[in-house]
Amino acid sequence: NIRDFFGTEDLPWIPARNTIELNAVLVKLIENRALRETKGKESRKFMEVFWNERTIVDDLIDFYERL
Repeated sequence: NIRDFFGTEDLPWIPARNTIELNAVLVKLIENRALRETKGKESRKFMEVFWNERTIVDDLIDFYERL
């Protein structure tokens, strides 16, 4: 849904669909500093571009105007 909402396939998150996957992802991040730094930069960029106040407000205004 987030991909559709923001119109991008490029999401910075590492999916974990259950506790086993979550544990594996956390261990991977703990052990891999470069991955942490890369995902951190990607996540910050995503938030600045797609999840900032202006973008969200504009999307909500558009949504309510179409009701």
